[in-house]
Amino acid sequence: FYEVSSGEKIIVNAYYEEYGALAYAYADPSLYAYPYEYAYIHVNTYYLDVAYYLSYEHFQGVLAHEIGHILGLAHETEYGPIVLMWPTDEFYIECGIYEPTLDEIYGVMDLYGG
Repeated sequence: FYEVSSGEKIIVNAYYEEYGALAYAYADPSLYAYPYEYAYIHVNTYYLDVAYYLSYEHFQGVLAHEIGHILGLAHETEYGPIVLMWPTDEFYIECGIYEPTLDEIYGVMDLYGG
């Protein structure tokens, strides 16, 4: 990791799309080189509605998953939904995972040295 200047930030944006993606993340599209100046997380508020109520921990897991992408982690499909970076939110629904596992921690350490 490195110390960031005051201009670098993660922007969380809410949008509403019935049956759209729960959330997605990407880095500043004009800066495809690290370090990014901006990173975006878009959260679909449709799933925060009463009809599909997400618990605090489920929502926390979804945001942690998207932050994982911003940090450079890809989806992990080898182990099943026992890791936060599983492609769907089954990591929470089936396994109750809502924060980084050792797999994600070691992945970030590998990317940034540590």
